[in-house]
Amino acid sequence: MSIEQRDQLVIIDHGEGDEPLSNRQMNRLFSSVLEARLARRQLLKGSAGAAALGFFGLGLAGCKSSSSSDDNGGSPSPAPLLGFSAVAVSSADEIVVPEGYSYQVIIPWGTPILGSFPSFSVNSTGADQAEQVGSHHDGMHFYPIDGSSDDGLLVLNHEYVEPRLMHAAAQGLALTSSALPPLVDGERPADQVRKEANAHGVSVVRIVKGANNEWSVQPDALNRRITALTPMEIHGPVRGSDFVKTL
Repeated sequence: MSIEQRDQLVIIDHGEGDEPLSNRQMNRLFSSVLEARLARRQLLKGSAGAAALGFFGLGLAGCKSSSSSDDNGGSPSPAPLLGFSAVAVSSADEIVVPEGYSYQVIIPWGTPILGSFPSFSVNSTGADQAEQVGSHHDGMHFYPIDGSSDDGLLVLNHEYVEPRLMHAAAQGLALTSSALPPLVDGERPADQVRKEANAHGVSVVRIVKGANNEWSVQPDALNRRITALTPMEIHGPVRGSDFVKTL
């Protein structure tokens, strides 16, 4: 087999998935290589191993504390090296955390953070989205204010948008990779495009933890949205290059 054939990108699309599985032809997925090479028990001996399992999608649920439960497929039991009891595998549409842990949704897509603080709605406009938290949160970092661990700026990246969920015109469409809001006179409505552009980018949100240990968004002058429509000036050797011109 030639190098060109070996390096062919193979796309496996089952028709209903949001993101089809892609892999280089003849190459195994890294997660399967990792599973075959290292025993699960060996990986869990250190925190680095536990992090690797989570990163590559090899869930901790079902990890057992004895070899007999490993072989017999019993109920999850405490994982003393990790400091919590594992949760059972489930397909339920809910968040499940170990006993003694809790979770809170802080700033979902559409949370108003500046300007006129427009409430979230599927009918929100492109201008509304520019004053709300963007969609599909990705990397984030907490910047303490005055060294506080209870008051600071949460800065997060918005990786991409999902038109099927953003617009009233898309309601009722099947959630398949090919379903998109209908065109109007053969074109995407301008405000739909504006809304999607403003849902990309970065959100800067001041959050404060209250006495009940729950976080809340603060209407603060430090709150900011940086979107695909935010004017930017480029400096350095790349300035002026055709590679960074968008118009």
